[in-house]
Amino acid sequence: MMSYLDVKDVELDDGVCLFELSEKDILALQLALWYIDNSHSIRGTARDFSVSKSSVHRALTERIRYLSSDLYLKVQTIRRRNKSGKF
Repeated sequence: MMSYLDVKDVELDDGVCLFELSEKDILALQLALWYIDNSHSIRGTARDFSVSKSSVHRALTERIRYLSSDLYLKVQTIRRRNKSGKF
């Protein structure tokens, strides 16, 4: 299991360089890893990171899509499961 703080091991999409990521990009990767590892809700993830729900939602639906398509697909799978209420 990968630590949510260990973003250097994330497989990024072509053209995305870890050293050129903004703080928001790194936070998006951390949020995605946390969300995947813990299958939390967006609200729970926001609480754990002390950020707003809208920040988590934007990171997991918009920002992560351009950083890592693999993480994006995993996040979307969990989001659909959480949204359907089948934990």
